[in-house]
Amino acid sequence: KNRGNSMMKKIIIIFFLIFSISNNAFSKSPPLGTGSLVPSNIMIMLDNSGSMGWNLDGYELSSSSAGLKYPQEVKTDSDGDVYVLQSGNSCITFRGRRTCYRMHVFDSSGSLKRRMLPYVYRRNSTRCTEQSNTSYKFDIYDDKIYLLDSASQGSVKVLSKTGQCLQHKTNISYPTWIPPWRLTKFSAIAVNENYVFLGTGNCGYWCSLNNDAASSITVLKKSDLSFVKRIRSNVRDISSMTFNSDYTKLLVTGQHWSYGGASLWTGSGESYSHTKYLHTGKCYNTNCAGGKLNTAWDASFDSSGNIYVIDSYGAQIQKFNSSGTYQSKYGWTTSYSGNAYRIPQGMHISSSGKMYVADTYNNKVREVSFSSTSVTSTFSTAEVSRMDIAKKVIKRIVSNTELTSSANFGLMEWGHPYRWTRWLNAPKNVRWRYNYFGTKIRVPVNSDGARKIFTDVDNVYAGGGTYLTNALNISRSYFANGHSGFPSPRIPNAKCQANYIIVISDGVFANPGGAANVARDLNNQYQIKTFAVGFASSSFTASTKQNYVNLAVKGGTVAPMYADNEAEMIAKLTDAIKQVVSGALTFNSPAVMSDKQKGDFIYQSTFKYSKNTQWQGHLKKHKFDSKTGKLAATEEWDAAEKLNKKSYSSRNLWTTNTGASGLNNFTTSNRGSLKSLLFPNKSATDAETDKLINFIRGIDSYDEDGDSNTTESRHKLADIYHANINIVGPVEGISNSNDGTANYDKKDSYYRASNGYDNFKNGNSCG
Repeated sequence: KNRGNSMMKKIIIIFFLIFSISNNAFSKSPPLGTGSLVPSNIMIMLDNSGSMGWNLDGYELSSSSAGLKYPQEVKTDSDGDVYVLQSGNSCITFRGRRTCYRMHVFDSSGSLKRRMLPYVYRRNSTRCTEQSNTSYKFDIYDDKIYLLDSASQGSVKVLSKTGQCLQHKTNISYPTWIPPWRLTKFSAIAVNENYVFLGTGNCGYWCSLNNDAASSITVLKKSDLSFVKRIRSNVRDISSMTFNSDYTKLLVTGQHWSYGGASLWTGSGESYSHTKYLHTGKCYNTNCAGGKLNTAWDASFDSSGNIYVIDSYGAQIQKFNSSGTYQSKYGWTTSYSGNAYRIPQGMHISSSGKMYVADTYNNKVREVSFSSTSVTSTFSTAEVSRMDIAKKVIKRIVSNTELTSSANFGLMEWGHPYRWTRWLNAPKNVRWRYNYFGTKIRVPVNSDGARKIFTDVDNVYAGGGTYLTNALNISRSYFANGHSGFPSPRIPNAKCQANYIIVISDGVFANPGGAANVARDLNNQYQIKTFAVGFASSSFTASTKQNYVNLAVKGGTVAPMYADNEAEMIAKLTDAIKQVVSGALTFNSPAVMSDKQKGDFIYQSTFKYSKNTQWQGHLKKHKFDSKTGKLAATEEWDAAEKLNKKSYSSRNLWTTNTGASGLNNFTTSNRGSLKSLLFPNKSATDAETDKLINFIRGIDSYDEDGDSNTTESRHKLADIYHANINIVGPVEGISNSNDGTANYDKKDSYYRASNGYDNFKNGNSCG
């Protein structure tokens, strides 16, 4: 229905184009089943050099000591990354130097991202980033780590998420007890908007519940970590403190064998007062319930304000509602194996609602379910190598049917060209083996390759050198005429078949110039393109990255892909393979996506696929002969041709939320309001904004045709993809004249008559 003040005598087509522009952007994939579906051939070439046996940081794996050792505290940041502080040391050796760390950082899936906080055995260390043997409590506020170090006089260190020192306060005096040489240590920390709270720990039999040394909270000002005051806590030997989401409640737990438990406080700022005890008494076995606790070690609030208290020696979690009334308990088996727990001492509920438990004496961190506290995932306790991650990624790739349904896969390991090799990272029974760490085709490229790779890739081990040129020569021979008893996977005379190599390596490879030249020959002589994937690339030098650039450019894939962890590697490889599948779809004529019949005419939307550029769309009207069932030889019109005849400045493009009125508000004059909408994740310049606006209006501002002219007109109608044609015809069968009814002026016919609808319908600009 028309609701304007006057009839519009133009058809305005509004396109919402959503895309991202980056140096490594690939075009979207056409729908499977469109065009020519000759399967692509993809050979995955996995580097098996010695450095692939290192971790992501470039350190050699020494032993199981690199894993978690007695994790005691777990917290999350705003990205969902999980930070684990431990009382034991995780040590790794790099080039003969041994370094031990106190903190692991995992992503939300449990993959290790980094280690932080190097440990030194200096009780009186004043260095901000060094951790003593008494660092095992911390909190995270505003993505800053507030670390409690109880060495000598108390110390609070404020660190960035990656471990850089932001603030450091030493010699925070402890509450003391007679005799004066008897000190109690700070043992818990919690942070709100403006203050840092420190709780005192065990002072044994030297002090009672009424002494500050046993049960007080020291309050510091966050800005300079200066002393504010002390509060009597009513819980002896404080083991943890935690705030709820709006910082109106503070939960204090104590691990004392007789006067421990859980205490709920309310307040704000620097002042909180005790409200009630959650626990109903002491329990001296592993079957506590009803609010009775054995050793309350840690606690957390969920998003609804419910309280969960972990009972360490009871190996259980008890749940209380927001007012502190007991609700239920979740108990576990206590053991050193399987999903059983052994003296869990830490727990945390993230802002996204995930519950984590530090299973201290099993050296694990577990993500557990709220409904039953059953384990949903266990964070890695042993370090993984680059090779471990690469194998895991390749398995995910070859088990993804979206990728494997249109491509044949093969696997080659490459590294050392020599036949006899010895390397200590291999299993003992294969440390000496013919060509074990050499270069060879493990799985030939064929329709069953993906299935075979899934199991065979586990037989690739890290060791030896990095000789890529030799490996690429074998690939060239294999694709050209066959190699090692395997025939070439190429279909004879199938020019539309795509053949690709994906080289995965983690750094410097020998003779990079020679390798790039072989990739050039593969591309020029055999139309076999080479992807270059640089893994653990954060440590690459500029010259190393240039080697990957040369390999990709001469290999015909424009630019290399870099990945620093498992998630990035999966994304980059998936993107590359989707591009391969897309490249296999060739169109001798435009692909017909949908059509619509109206009267004696057929309307068709088609597109021409174009790799790495905007696809060209067409919308055509054909005369249809219902007797013969054929279309007329010539088309009535093509909307793309009509649109291409219009200059970019004469088009009417409208969008919402600009604050500008009129039918043509998508212009560079409105860049101020459009900039944040077009670039929501970056601070774009005026030039970048104008470039994108002009591209959408119809200027080749990104030089898609590669002729170095960025001011010329381009094809303006994009592909009509994931959409259907709808024909809007004139309103028929209803009179627009006055029908004599009392409410005629409220009807559509009155509106049409008043705005000259009949003139529009019968004129040249309609239909």
